[in-house]
Amino acid sequence: MQRPVRWGLRCAAAGFGVALFLAALAYLLNGAHVRYDLDMVYLILWPASLGLVATENASAAHQVLIVLVLSLANAAMYFAIAFVAGLLPESEGPA
Repeated sequence: MQRPVRWGLRCAAAGFGVALFLAALAYLLNGAHVRYDLDMVYLILWPASLGLVATENASAAHQVLIVLVLSLANAAMYFAIAFVAGLLPESEGPA
């Protein structure tokens, strides 16, 4: 049971980092009034980013809190997928 948890924790950390990076990128591009078309990238790498709609009229503190909660949700999704992948039998290598 150690292998799935190890995989899950590694991927959860990656999922949290991906979400924070994408959130920072979105805020920087929106602040610079740059038009970008990265919707599919966000939906694939950070499905919970749909919740960013809640930050539209929120205060700065609430925006940070919402982004952190959505990042944790992304980390949980990455953990679950990696945990299940870690349960698969190990490869024996080429025959």
